Amino acid sequence: MSLGPSDVVAGRYELIRSLGGGDQDQVFVADDRHLARRVVLRVVEPGHPDRAAALREEGRMMAAVQFDCLQAIPVLVDGDLPGGGAYVASEFVEGIRLEEVIRRRAPLPAARARALALGLVDAGLAVRRSARDRGDVLVASSLVTSDGHIRVTRFARAPGPGPQGADPAVIAVAETLSELLAGGPAPPALEEVIADARAGRILSADVLRERLLHAPAGVEGDVDATPPFTRWPFAVVAVILAIVILIIVLIWAV
Repeated sequence: MSLGPSDVVAGRYELIRSLGGGDQDQVFVADDRHLARRVVLRVVEPGHPDRAAALREEGRMMAAVQFDCLQAIPVLVDGDLPGGGAYVASEFVEGIRLEEVIRRRAPLPAARARALALGLVDAGLAVRRSARDRGDVLVASSLVTSDGHIRVTRFARAPGPGPQGADPAVIAVAETLSELLAGGPAPPALEEVIADARAGRILSADVLRERLLHAPAGVEGDVDATPPFTRWPFAVVAVILAIVILIIVLIWAV
C-alpha cells in the first residue's frame, strides 16, 4: 500500500502531509485522534520486517534517552502494523532539518556553527550515559528550531568506528561542522579541530566537546529556522507594497 494525506494509520493517526522519507519508510505530520494532538509519524509499510524492526529499535532508543537528553524529541508511542510494518509517533516540533540549514544557509557564522555542533556532541554523550552498550550510537537526523537549538529526531548505530578507533560520532560531528562552515571563512581553531577529528587524533566525544568549547569562534548569531514556505510570501508582499507606493508617489508628482 502507499500512504498519503487523509489515510489513517493504526486506527488513530490521520496523515496530514508528508515530510519525506526513504525507500522503505515515510515520515508524516499526523493528527492523533485519540489524544487530539499533532504528531510526527514515521511509518514502515508492510513487507519490510527488517526495516520495521530497526524502526522500533530507534524508537526505543529515543525513548530511553529523552529524559537525559534535552535535545531528543520525545517519542510518544510505537507499534506494529499487519504484514510486517511498524510506526513510531513523536512529539511535533517546529523547525528545519539540519540538512536544509546546511543546503540553504551555509556558511553560518562560526560561533553559530560551533553551537550546533556542540548540541550534536551533547546529544551523543547523553546516549552514552543512558546505556553502556550504546557507544556506537550517533545522531542520524535532527532539526534546528526557531530559537536556534538542535532537536534530535533519530539516533542510529554507526556502521563502524572512526579512524584509529575513534568514536564514530566524532567524525559525524566534524563533518557536519565542516558543512556548516563551507564556503565561508572559518577560524583556524575550528579548522584544526575538524582536521584532527578526520585524522583520528580526537578519539572521544568528550575530548571533541572540550576542543570545541575552547576554540575561539567569534560572536554567536541567530539561525533563522522559519520554514522558507512561510517566509517568502512576506518578502513578495513587501516588494509589491513598495512598488505600489512608488507608483502612487509618481502619480502624485505628475
